[in-house]
Amino acid sequence: RLHRTVRVWLIIYTGSLLIPIAYIIYQGWLSLVCFIPITGRLGSDKNPELYIGLITLLYTLLATSHLIILTALLRRSRWYYLALSTTFVVFFVLLFTPIGFPYSGDTNGPTPQRHWIAHTHRQFFDETANLTRNNSGILLLNMDRNSPNAVKAYVPQLKEPLSIEDDCNQYTFCAMPLTLGKAIKRIKYSSWIVASQPSFPANETLKFEVVSKDYVTSTRLKYFLRITGPDRLEFYFTPKTNATLLSVSLIDAVEPTKFTFKDRSVYVVLYQLGKGDARAKNIGAEDLSLFLGIHLPTKIQGTREESTRESVA
Repeated sequence: RLHRTVRVWLIIYTGSLLIPIAYIIYQGWLSLVCFIPITGRLGSDKNPELYIGLITLLYTLLATSHLIILTALLRRSRWYYLALSTTFVVFFVLLFTPIGFPYSGDTNGPTPQRHWIAHTHRQFFDETANLTRNNSGILLLNMDRNSPNAVKAYVPQLKEPLSIEDDCNQYTFCAMPLTLGKAIKRIKYSSWIVASQPSFPANETLKFEVVSKDYVTSTRLKYFLRITGPDRLEFYFTPKTNATLLSVSLIDAVEPTKFTFKDRSVYVVLYQLGKGDARAKNIGAEDLSLFLGIHLPTKIQGTREESTRESVA
């Protein structure tokens, strides 16, 4: 009798799927809880709603595909499809209400919009150490799809931000104080606002000095650099085309770099002192000295002044 009773088999079939469906829904919830906060720092060039929609679609198909066959047994299927259509319309309308607003200031579960802001002062020098440009501004690194549109009403300067595309084509990392890999990819989508020069403490003034430049061989140069600044220094340098960095006094061997600029390697140096370092107790700026060994593609000829054209930027 059991194999002839359709209702009993439907109950057994549906009941056997409850645990797998509940597990799939739970995994989908975990994926969204983990991924949705990440979309707040994907960058303004990516639409997070597409990724969230694809994840939701995937888990919905996995959870409900085994139940679709049951719709063929419905006597009044129109009510089933009417319920699905109503659910779709309700959630579609909710997308245009404050209920779907992605940011919240709730202290129990805050979901703030991230803004990476750098108030910076830039100085540009040529190969003869002459100052060519001098400007200050605020870099607003757009972290998500809604940035900076979400704050334009509160920051009037964002309505007409300056483009940094020319700087990105001419200078490493767009001549901005950013060395984080993920942030570098989003610099060209960022906003630059002209602002007054930031004020720094007297003991945190940055100073860069080329102490010496020696010609070891006809194709090798050795630089002695001294950088003075705060207890945390972060800077980068890029050898000229076809020039190769052989050694740095800070490390034993030079590893291949992950970043490049116009097919030229970019090297990032992070130097910092903590409370446990005795040198950090000294009042005043900290000094960082390093030697750079450079290999040039061609033999250096002529006077030293003439050969500086083949040196490193």
